[in-house]
Amino acid sequence: MSKIATVALLTLLLVAAFAPRAASAAPSVTINLAFYAQPIDVYVSTSDTTAGTLLGTSNGLWQPLNLSAVLTPGVTNYLHFYLNPPSGEALAGTFTLSANSGFAFANGSTSQLLTSLDFSVWYESRTGFGVNYQSSFVSDNGNGGNPALVNPLVSPSATWMEDSLNGVAYFTTALTVVPEPPLVRMLLCGTLLFVGAGQRRRVAQSHSPSS
Repeated sequence: MSKIATVALLTLLLVAAFAPRAASAAPSVTINLAFYAQPIDVYVSTSDTTAGTLLGTSNGLWQPLNLSAVLTPGVTNYLHFYLNPPSGEALAGTFTLSANSGFAFANGSTSQLLTSLDFSVWYESRTGFGVNYQSSFVSDNGNGGNPALVNPLVSPSATWMEDSLNGVAYFTTALTVVPEPPLVRMLLCGTLLFVGAGQRRRVAQSHSPSS
C-alpha cells in the first residue's frame, strides 16, 4: 500500500472512530396512561426541579391519555406528573422508549409499567418537583378495574397506583443517558495500531541494508 493510501486510510479510520454518532431519529418516549383523577398535568423536562414542557392534561375521571415526548439528547430527561384533584387520585400507565434512543429508566430498562412504586425509578413529593421525596402512593390492586379497559394501550399487567393522602402530589421518573458502547471505537483504534505497525515494518524493511 502506498504512503498516500495509508495516510488516507488512517485519516478515515480516525474520523470514524471519534466522530459523534448521529441518531437515526430523535429519541422519544411513548406515554400511555389511564386515570381516575382530575386534573393531572404531564410534563417533560431536563431539570428534576422544573416542570418543563407541558405534554398533556387529564381533565376527567376514567380518562385515557396517550402522549409522545421528544427527549433532549445527552442529558437526563424527566417525566413529571402534577396531580391536584378534589378527591382521590390514581393513575396506571405504560412507558416505552423509542428504539436506540440512547436512554434508559433509572433501573436500566427501556420500558416501564406502573405495577408498584419502585423508588429507584419513581419519585413522589408533596411539595414540589425534585424536593422532599417520600412514599404515599400505594397499589390499588385492581379496585378501579383493569386499566386497559380505560386505555387499551396500557398493559393489562399495570395496576392502579393510588395516593393514600388524597392531596397535591408531584410524581417523577428520570430517563438517563446510556453511554455509547466503546467496542466499536476500540476495534477501530486497534485497526489503526495494526495498520500503523505494518507501515512502520515496511518502511524499516525498505531502508534495511539487505533491501
